[in-house]
Order: sequence, then structure tokens, then C-alpha cells
Amino acid sequence: MSLFSTSSAYAKDTWLPVYNNELEHSEGSLLAKLGMNYDAPTRIEGRRAYMKLQTGDDLGFGVMTQGGDLPLDGDISSAEATLSLMRFGETISLDGHEKGLLDSLDAAAAPIMAKKMSAAKNRTIRELERISIMDGSGALAKVASISTPTIVLDVAGAEYTERNAYTWIDDPNRSRYRVVDPTDGTNQVTAGAFTLSSIVESTNTITASVATTGAAAADVIVNDYGATAFTSGGVYTSPEFPGLLGVIDDDNTYLGINRATAANAYWRAVVDTNSGTNRTFTESLAHQILNKLARRAEDGMVSKTDHFGLASPGVWTSYHNLMSTGIRYTVSENPDIGWGGREMLLMNGIPLYKHIHAPRNMVLIVHQPSTKYVTAKHSPTSQNFSFLSGNGGDIWFPATAASGQGYADKWYAYITGWLGMYSERPRNNARLDDLTETAGAY
Repeated sequence: MSLFSTSSAYAKDTWLPVYNNELEHSEGSLLAKLGMNYDAPTRIEGRRAYMKLQTGDDLGFGVMTQGGDLPLDGDISSAEATLSLMRFGETISLDGHEKGLLDSLDAAAAPIMAKKMSAAKNRTIRELERISIMDGSGALAKVASISTPTIVLDVAGAEYTERNAYTWIDDPNRSRYRVVDPTDGTNQVTAGAFTLSSIVESTNTITASVATTGAAAADVIVNDYGATAFTSGGVYTSPEFPGLLGVIDDDNTYLGINRATAANAYWRAVVDTNSGTNRTFTESLAHQILNKLARRAEDGMVSKTDHFGLASPGVWTSYHNLMSTGIRYTVSENPDIGWGGREMLLMNGIPLYKHIHAPRNMVLIVHQPSTKYVTAKHSPTSQNFSFLSGNGGDIWFPATAASGQGYADKWYAYITGWLGMYSERPRNNARLDDLTETAGAY
């Protein structure tokens, strides 16, 4: 029988549930670790979710003197936070030959479709992990200079883009990119989007597939979402949601609340930096950040069941070397506690995980109960991520011809979904920044 004629139903019933399950439970991913909170948004308008979040503690406790008054009321304070959900998509294509094989009696192209679904799932997991870690700006690297088609990357400073230039741009065939202005988000490379033909980390150069005319120093490299995806009203505006680096900060605007304002100190995470200058990771620094976090947390403690740390391999190795005299005689320094087999050390009682994509030169300490993912409440299906369907429920859309009228010999299927991340108590999270890495070349 022809699988193509029934592939829409087959894809929805067979491929899509597996795709959803593996996205939400991928071994070692933050989405699997933190989980989805389906009840978080209280109101949705367009792609924005509005949440009423607790910002202050109860003030209704008091001690009465003999014959004195009962305590004054002191209800918890709250504020309305706004989370812009990110709509993401993955496009899968079949050319005419593959469609013909899928349309054959023995459905010869079924393994091809399975391979494409697997590749789509792997790419989506990687991108969701990247966005979940970053600050929401989408900026992957910073331009130092241009000698078309070569781009020299700026790795001299302490910004995320400078310290993590190769955290995500690590393979020439990884993605499509654009160079945009860091102030207004406009596209800077006249030729538009590009791929990479080479990456030379020793000279901090990448070579684009197009002439990079138009770009200049201080511009930033982003994933290609279209020519105008990062600009709105003349301002740099990213379509990505803020991940852990957006959550764990003390002077940015998070969920619509400006944490730099003194009156909004309740909304700040615990941050310990050294003004951009790296320092040795010492046991004193580890104690210091955890003690600060315990003091700020509403329950007055940092719990190994509620908190976990993330560190790049270089920072993790620094702590490993610091503690090695104490752990080498234990039965196991990497006990299996069920998160993707990631290597783990206990940092004063909480698990510190080695994560290859964790931001360099820092430790992020995440409060798991109050940090969650969220999706739109009203989904077109019972699954978070679904196929776009045309008339009759068909998932396949013919590609239009590159020139002239009619269609190309190609078909597209689109998987889309809504996703965001939030913390309802940012002060339960912490960042220990500006740490020297050990064995940091990787």
C-alpha cells in the first residue's frame, strides 16, 4: 500500500508521540530535569502568559503582650509577571524521489522518514537546551573584525559571547547564521543568512559561505530566523525566551520586572562576581555563595533535593581538583542520581553537574521546584508539539517553485510548539561567576 497517502495519520499516531516524549524526557536535558508546569499561566493573550507571582513573605506573624492586640494583617505581596512564550518550529522535507519511494507499495522510504524525524528531534533538543541555558538574547558570538568572507571572533572580554564563542558554534555544519547589530537587531551581512565552511579556534576565525560585507566589529552572530527576527521598533528584540542566565541575574529586567530598581530587590537572584576578572575556584567561594543563597531563600537552607549546580568542564574540573584529596578514597565519586549519566560531584551537599554547554567560568545553582517550563494551555492537540495540518488533516505541503509559477518537486512537513521558562522565586537561585577553568581547552 502507499504509505504517503496515509502518512499524515501515521505520523500523528506513531512518530509524533515519540517525538514529544523524547523532547520532554531526553536523557540529560534541562527540560527533562526541570519539567513542565502546565498550570503556571493564569491568563494568555496572544503569545504572552501572565502569572501572579509571590514577591514578598507573609507579614502576619506577631507576639501579643498580655491584653495586647492581635498581629496586624500581612498578606503576601505579589506582582504580575509577563512571560512571552516562544513559538518554535522544525521543518522536514521530502524531495520527489523520496516521496515516490514513500508512495511505493513497499513504502521503501519509511526508514528515510524515520531518520529525518530522528534528526529533527535531535536538533530541536539541542536548540531548546541552548535557549534554556542562555539569557534570551540569542547572541552566540561577537565580531572582532571582518575580512570577507572571514569573521574574526572577539574572545577578549568577559561577556557571554566572548567567553562562549565556541560553546554553540562548534561545527561548520551546525546551523545557519546571521550577523545583526547589537543595538537595533538589523541584519548586517548584505548577502543575508550563511552557513560556515570552516572554524579555526586557534586564530578565532570562522569562514562564511557568503561575502560578509556590511558586518563590523561589535556585531553579534545569531541563528537565522529571518532577516528581521531580531529587530522590532528599532530595538534589538530576540524571539527566544530567557533561560537560566536570564533567570539567575540581579540587574536585568526579568518577566517585565526591572531588578536593577532598589524596590525590586526581592526579584534578584544571588550573584557573586569579580568584575569580569577570573579567580581561582576555592572552597571558600563555594561556601560563600551557598551561604548567601541560604540566607536569601525563604526556607533558610540549600537542599540537595531542591538545588543542583551546573558547571562547564573547565570549572567542574577546577572543583574536582580542589576536592580530589577527599574524594579519591570514596567508593564512588560519581554516584548515579538519575540525570542523564552526567558526571557529578557534591559541592557542600548539593550535586554539581558537568555540562558541556554550561556557561564558561561560572557555576549556576538552580532551584528546581520554582524553576519550570511552561507551554500554552490551549494547544491544538493533546500534545505540546504537533504537526501543522492543512485541509483534511494532511501534514504535507508542496514547495513553491523557485521561479515562475507552480510547485517544486518537494514536500514539507512542519512541527511547531510553544515553550517558555520561568522562575517564580529567582532569589532561590545563584550564580558564582568569574572562575578560572582548569584544562579549559576542549
